[in-house]
Amino acid sequence: MKTLALVPHQALARKWRQSSISLERRLLPFSIAGLVSHLLKEQGFPYRASSLLEEVALWEAVWQLADQLEYFSPLVNFPGFVEDLHRLFTSLNSKDLTIEQLPTEQQQEIATIYQQYQANLVRARVLDLPAQISQAMKYWPESQLAKEIDTVEIYYLGNLSQLEKEFVQLICEDKQVIKKQFSDTPGLVTGLVAKDPKAEVQAVAEQIVKLLKSGIEPNQIGVSAPRLSNYLPMIIQVFSVYNIPWTLPNNSLADTPLGKTVTALLQVLGGKCTKQELKQLIAVGWGLPLKLSVEERRAFKFAPESLAGLSAWKRQLELYPGWQELLTILLEVNVTGKKLIKNFATVLFEVLEKFDVQQWPAADELAWAVHKQAWDGLHQALRGLSEGRQFVSIQQFAQLLQNAMNSYFLPQPLTFQQQVNVTAMEQLVGMDQYCIFLLGMTEDSFPSKIKRDWLTQQIQTDHSLDLYDQILRSAVQIQLSYPETNLDNSVNIASPIFPEEHEHFEAAPTIIMPGSFGDYPAGQLAETEIIERIIQRYQQKSLSVSRLNLYATCPYKFFCAELLDLTAGQVEELEITALEEGNLLHLVLKLYWEQQGRIPIQEILEQVYLEHNHYLTRRIRRMIDKFNQQDIELVNSSEFYPRYLEQSFDNLKITSPTGSIRLRGVIDRIDLNSDGEYVIYDYKSGGSPSTTEIIEGIDIQLQAYTLAAANIITDGNLVGIGFYTLRDGKRSGLWSKDHNRRLGIRGGRAVLEPDQWQNITNDFMMTLSNYVSRIFAGDFPIEPQKKGACDYCDFRVICRREG
Repeated sequence: MKTLALVPHQALARKWRQSSISLERRLLPFSIAGLVSHLLKEQGFPYRASSLLEEVALWEAVWQLADQLEYFSPLVNFPGFVEDLHRLFTSLNSKDLTIEQLPTEQQQEIATIYQQYQANLVRARVLDLPAQISQAMKYWPESQLAKEIDTVEIYYLGNLSQLEKEFVQLICEDKQVIKKQFSDTPGLVTGLVAKDPKAEVQAVAEQIVKLLKSGIEPNQIGVSAPRLSNYLPMIIQVFSVYNIPWTLPNNSLADTPLGKTVTALLQVLGGKCTKQELKQLIAVGWGLPLKLSVEERRAFKFAPESLAGLSAWKRQLELYPGWQELLTILLEVNVTGKKLIKNFATVLFEVLEKFDVQQWPAADELAWAVHKQAWDGLHQALRGLSEGRQFVSIQQFAQLLQNAMNSYFLPQPLTFQQQVNVTAMEQLVGMDQYCIFLLGMTEDSFPSKIKRDWLTQQIQTDHSLDLYDQILRSAVQIQLSYPETNLDNSVNIASPIFPEEHEHFEAAPTIIMPGSFGDYPAGQLAETEIIERIIQRYQQKSLSVSRLNLYATCPYKFFCAELLDLTAGQVEELEITALEEGNLLHLVLKLYWEQQGRIPIQEILEQVYLEHNHYLTRRIRRMIDKFNQQDIELVNSSEFYPRYLEQSFDNLKITSPTGSIRLRGVIDRIDLNSDGEYVIYDYKSGGSPSTTEIIEGIDIQLQAYTLAAANIITDGNLVGIGFYTLRDGKRSGLWSKDHNRRLGIRGGRAVLEPDQWQNITNDFMMTLSNYVSRIFAGDFPIEPQKKGACDYCDFRVICRREG
């Protein structure tokens, strides 16, 4: 008789199966998914397993029922909603959840969508994994495998659904069951701290090279991270420099030049024909194989940002033959109305075939091979999508194809060379490595934070510590590492499982904290070396406007947050935070004015909140709707129109007698009129600084934005700067007396006479220069602008200011 070994993943089953040949195949290793597939094949059961077809079936179900839905009606066209539905329906089929456990107001519509989805799967002859398991359970008792084995060895299988647990229980009936560990003792755990993620990857690369030189085979080394995708760009770069053999991660079709071109092409055909989409479409090496001349590309570069629509671009570039050929082709494409998916697929290929595939840019033979694989992948994706029977719009077709390209991965070239195993943490379990390197082991990333699912309102359980325990039993040595700071200079805290004793790799330079200020009277740094280090810091990096504003508010808080990189412990929030809410509302307003009001703001609001997995409250709906109405009235009456939205800058130079600093920031909005006059606005979700605080330099945001805008609009005339409160639509700031009435601003201290207004730029520069001088002089007193005790400060326990 033989032994069935249940293991957590197919790679491990394959590895064991290859080694069990010498054991006369008495050990039969299977993952649960592999065993299910084996049983269905043994019985000759006809079915199709396709995540793409599952997705098509679910999209069709949602669109088929769109007119019947009320509660979920605003969400029917959003990918995030369909992804969450798929996860929910998998839980229902896996017996982890029942419809009765859902919020009452959702139950009827969820049940209706679920029934239609199941009907669509049956029509397409597709079985999802839970359905495959249920079918395999019927076949198991009479299967050949059930008759051949008398023993079942169960290893760690991860977080099993209720249905999977029942399947395992069925397999174990009347068999000897042995629960086994991959190793009786965990491997040796060490820790390493690096300056930043790049240094961390470099440290790991150097250790891998040492292991390879000592005789360890590449396939005996594993590398992973809780957020591996964040590290892959650095791994690709550093491992290449160190000539480490490893398998590059599979490239999705969406990330290839063809995939990006198709995405841009469908956006253009779907009506979103702005400069950004055309720029992607003609990008050298990443766009259509066009032969545009230097003059034709220059004409496009200097075309107005506000142009939209194929016809408008054709008129703008009518003197350039290359552009006329491209735009004529696109204008002749008929994508109006709703069509079957296969009809849109035909239209897409007809357009692409007008551009010679042999001329598609490829730097070398490997790039050309990737391009050919991408073409094959696009055909496969469209074949799968074309089985759908629903009539869809061009926008819906683009959405389906984008999701399909995201989930289609190009095959890797075959190699017989042993390679370092860079993969997800789950794929390292049981692989019997000599050494496993786990990068990015910070408090924020591991173990995972407990969260609540917005759709089901269920608390999602976390099993990452169980996974970690199994990884410890899968290697002789395990090294945990993390970077002290991220690439954006935010500070990390080690994961709770990080070893107390650890090594440092190229420790970051530090600034000595002034303790009790015994050597730094009144918050004044006196050490020349430290002050020089501060000056050198800002010769190499820019400073954000918000951080300089922090200095204006409280120099000591700036010292703690910016120079010492101190942060307060963060509590995982189940609800949206004020900062997150503010960021989302900024994005909503940006998208609204980018579309020039063509899309109702409530639609944009719902889409943004859905995509970011947050619940949209009635309070926010009412507030934004009221603000939007007031804002439209202001724009129409003043004839100042939003032209620059979320305008970033990163090279605003502020000079002082002791040195200079480059400021970076983002201006929420600049409104421009036909005479070249402009107004700067900064949105505020809560309260706004007063006119006095602006004039006296207690709040310097608008001052910095004024100077930055002068570099952006070089031939314009500034007539107003203001904070724009979303809560009530009020504006506080400074305004030119020649324009305040037109802008709807009454008189008062905020309205400046012409001679005063002409001097504000110089006044603002002097204010910012003074702050820079104080920073470079080491002047960080505990003197916040707010009088009395500071109730809401991350560093209150350090400064201990009592009023």
